[in-house]
Amino acid sequence: MGVIDIHTHLSCRADVVDPRIMRFLEQGPVALGEEPPVAALLADMDRGGIERSVVLASPPCAGFRHDNDRHAALVSAHPDRFIGFGMVDPFHEKDIAGAVRRCVEVHGFLGIGEFGYVDITDPACFPLYEACIEHDLPLLIHLGSVIPTVAQRLGHPFQLDEVVLRYPELTVIAAHAGAPWTETLATVAFWHPKVWIDLAALGTYPKLMRIQVLATLMAAGLGDRLLFGSDFPVTLPSAWLRQLPRLELPWIARKYGEIPALSAAQWAGLREGNARRLLKLG
Repeated sequence: MGVIDIHTHLSCRADVVDPRIMRFLEQGPVALGEEPPVAALLADMDRGGIERSVVLASPPCAGFRHDNDRHAALVSAHPDRFIGFGMVDPFHEKDIAGAVRRCVEVHGFLGIGEFGYVDITDPACFPLYEACIEHDLPLLIHLGSVIPTVAQRLGHPFQLDEVVLRYPELTVIAAHAGAPWTETLATVAFWHPKVWIDLAALGTYPKLMRIQVLATLMAAGLGDRLLFGSDFPVTLPSAWLRQLPRLELPWIARKYGEIPALSAAQWAGLREGNARRLLKLG
């Protein structure tokens, strides 16, 4: 068994409705073309020894178009490599419960997301949370610095605390470790055991900041709830995976900072075991 990447996208130019997003994506290592970059993702998965990737829906509230039918077709064309998450936009969907049920029963999606870029405490979102609980689906929420189409406050992890207090049975994948507000996310996750944390896109951050993020999560005792994620095409999965083992704090910092190192079991969990457990992959 190989690595599982919990956070990738297969958006193309036609999915982008705001030129600011296009300028942002053009800074990444994979050029956004007219077709979804399926071949590029599969090739990089092979380079990195990544067995399967969760292909997330495009977040419409951030300025992307999304079509669950087309998305499901992309995923189902490579069932041994891709796992699909669907999108339900609670601000525009009239039958939220029905839309989530369709994601499960028609498309076979194993989760919902990438959600976010909105006020996630808005009551309009509550039916989505309730439907995810009903179907036992994880909800991946963008937390942390946001792309330039929405206000930064909408990415702050502080609002997640209100959501999981109201819905303690909701399983959340908090994307991007909430960076640069990882301390807040770590505090929330410490008190709410159904909050998992992915490390997507952190490969684009300076090394010192990446070490600080991991140290913060380990100091909060969250080593068993970490998930490898790349945020392809923003980051190449194989490159980010190679960097991960270099992020351990020096021993002297661990000793005097009283910060535990990731154990061998926790490294294995980060690479694949935690995602298999979360998604019930066996």
